Amino acid sequence: MDIIKAYTEYEAVRTLGQTNMYDSNMVQIIAFHNKFYDLVQLIEAKKYSDILNDYSKYIKIIEEEKISIPIAKEVRYCIQK
Repeated sequence: MDIIKAYTEYEAVRTLGQTNMYDSNMVQIIAFHNKFYDLVQLIEAKKYSDILNDYSKYIKIIEEEKISIPIAKEVRYCIQK
């Protein structure tokens, strides 16, 4: 798992604006559908809180090194009763 890549994927999901970023389950669903597997692995490893705690540190690195952020696509879903 590439931690910097996971943060760029997180930023792509955040920029999409489809979910509350505290909802790790929905973030994981969006990440999976966008093939953001580093982010999915980080969430599965129960390290999602690390993203929230260290966000500004890694975003600064991403900006300084001019690492590109992927574009996330909206996930369409339905809830069955």
